Amino acid sequence: MDESNIPSFTLGDFDPNYVSRSFPTSEYDATGSAPTPPVMEPPAGSEASGTMSGSASTNTGSKRSRTSGVWQHFDEVAMTGPDGRHVTFARCRICKNKLSAKSSGGTGHLKRHAEACAKKQGIQLRQQQLLLNPDGTVRTWEYDPMVARENLARLIARQDLPLNFGESPAFENYIKNSHNPRFQAVSRQTTTRDLKNVYDKGYESLKELFSTCTFSVSVTSDIWSSRAKEDYLSVVVHFIDDDWQMQKRVLGLRLIDVSHTGENIAERIREVIDEFNLADKIFAVTMDNASANSRAMEILQPLFCIYAQSFLLHQRCACHIINLIVKCGFKRVNVHIDAVRQAITWLTASNPRIAQWKRYCCASGEPPQYENDDLLMPVVFNMKQKYLKYWKDIPMLYSFAFILDPRGKLRGFLNILSLIGDIINVDYSTYYADVKTKFYEVFRKYELKFQGDRL
Repeated sequence: MDESNIPSFTLGDFDPNYVSRSFPTSEYDATGSAPTPPVMEPPAGSEASGTMSGSASTNTGSKRSRTSGVWQHFDEVAMTGPDGRHVTFARCRICKNKLSAKSSGGTGHLKRHAEACAKKQGIQLRQQQLLLNPDGTVRTWEYDPMVARENLARLIARQDLPLNFGESPAFENYIKNSHNPRFQAVSRQTTTRDLKNVYDKGYESLKELFSTCTFSVSVTSDIWSSRAKEDYLSVVVHFIDDDWQMQKRVLGLRLIDVSHTGENIAERIREVIDEFNLADKIFAVTMDNASANSRAMEILQPLFCIYAQSFLLHQRCACHIINLIVKCGFKRVNVHIDAVRQAITWLTASNPRIAQWKRYCCASGEPPQYENDDLLMPVVFNMKQKYLKYWKDIPMLYSFAFILDPRGKLRGFLNILSLIGDIINVDYSTYYADVKTKFYEVFRKYELKFQGDRL
């Protein structure tokens, strides 16, 4: 039989407990001859075709069950001819060849055949599984259980999956049947240790990165509540790496089980920053507008204003300010919002109501236009007052960002200040002069640091 036509399988596809092993030499016959060749079915139309033309079935009714372990790799097939003769074969589960299964012939030839198929299949797998290197060359890929466990731990951490995900039968069957039959389930205890190892490796990598970096970092911090009713303070840094790519790293989540005062917040932020030796690399710290955060920044400012000047250090979260502005406006229309919510709840409680509402909307055409803005004017007024509270004094860093944008520059910044000043009745001429002065101070500091090097 042409071996090139043998299908590509491994014994692991059929038996997860298979372990490749060598068999003792006693299994060979006394002459040391090669394994018994497979018994092939005679071709149709030959003289022997009448003998083997009967039905074929898997033998399950033998008086004595097969006890040799080799039968986990073979199926016992009984052929019955028209004359009632019974011939038994052992059909290989890998190559589907039929070998003699006479009890007088022993099982040595079956073991040798199974081992040969396993070795041959292993060679084919290594030839087919190739990996492309970054430089364009190709190398052979080898399955590494430790790499699989590490990536499984990263998957569980990234997707917030349960720790026993790696030992679930559904996941194990998916990996074995679709990707790698040699995959072994990973218990939740092992996953817990792997997660700790992944964290330790990432922790050391970050410390090494920040110990040799030349870039600055921007810090953000906020307090989050867990499902266990515990509060944690997060410290995250953003930076531009040497390849000019934006990067984000979570440095720490510290339990804050005490009062959320400015002193307690500042203490935990300082601990994380000192742990990574970043005090002299901080460009700005962004926090929300709570009074405790303002107090925390008053404590941290003398410690963190080494890299950048103090007027750039504390940045109030713009998203939080927008949220406060919108909430302030909605306070005037809460009654109407509650009425709309109740109407939607009543409408979505019945499918016929939804269908009737859909027909009404299609028949009515465009929604009515309101010419009177008396309802919206109080909302807009409240939102404007909240805006002036936080952004009447424009943050200096926002102005720098606008000026550094090629579409803005100083001329565009002056035009924007004039437009905003006319709307809210504020004179920004003095502020424009301060921004220009501070901007040139920061530029000279960078020029001194990099010794006039230009891109």
